Amino acid sequence: RWVHFELHNQTEQPIDLRYRAHIQDVIPDISIWLVRAGEIKPPWQVGSLTPAPRRTVSHQHPVVGFTISPNERLSVWTRYSVPWDIVVVPDLFEAREFRRVDTQTSALLWMFYGCLLIMALYNSVLCLAVRDRSYVYYVAYIVGMLVCAVLCLDGMGARVFGIPHTVCIALGAPAGAALSSPAMLLFSVRFLGGDKFAPALASKVRMAAGAVAISGAMYSVLWLLALTAFPSVGPSIQPTGAVYGACTMVGFGLTFALLRVSLRARHPPAQMFTLAWGVLLASIVVFICSA
Repeated sequence: RWVHFELHNQTEQPIDLRYRAHIQDVIPDISIWLVRAGEIKPPWQVGSLTPAPRRTVSHQHPVVGFTISPNERLSVWTRYSVPWDIVVVPDLFEAREFRRVDTQTSALLWMFYGCLLIMALYNSVLCLAVRDRSYVYYVAYIVGMLVCAVLCLDGMGARVFGIPHTVCIALGAPAGAALSSPAMLLFSVRFLGGDKFAPALASKVRMAAGAVAISGAMYSVLWLLALTAFPSVGPSIQPTGAVYGACTMVGFGLTFALLRVSLRARHPPAQMFTLAWGVLLASIVVFICSA
């Protein structure tokens, strides 16, 4: 897939630009050419197989920087080499504006990571103090989310550790797909008193957690193969991801059924659980509407 656009600096001052070829750096090969005055410049390689330190702009996303002289016309060509369909989201910023947006985004991300880390440490201390298996599941959920976010979701791991984002995905996706969701389902069973109030339903939630773990592991392995040595498996990623998503939805659907039973039994943790999920869902709605 190709993206092409023309730029014309109509001012009397040079303009320093940052071109972000894609918002999520999960494409093995992205090549960018500049055409100045009819001359084609050597391409930049900013795909997910390119370590961040080797790029023109060291960043978790595929970003390059270039300057347009006064009254200069510039042609930019971008080639995305990937064996399956993608949604291309290129962006163009002035360098100063890009630094501002990038600094704000990084600050919010690190605040999010810090909150997850504090929650993991706090619940680890509680687990050692009260020796309740519920906290083991909850800590596993938080750790999985933290590792997945840093290494996989936004590409921050590639920027921090200076390794290809493909490797980060290979490490982060299993944590999110095969650890966090099953751990959350198992935590919900114990926290809501499933074995006491609805043992049959609790057993079904545990079965769903196992299905989520297996399908999530398969999903992660296919991503790793597609982004490294076997790109031909790319088309099978979406069906496997759909199976993982379906298993996850079934698991959480059963969890909410268990929550209903627990609320009817006036189990105090169920009220806390309902409040927490209500705040989370409201936050997601507000985020989607604002975006």
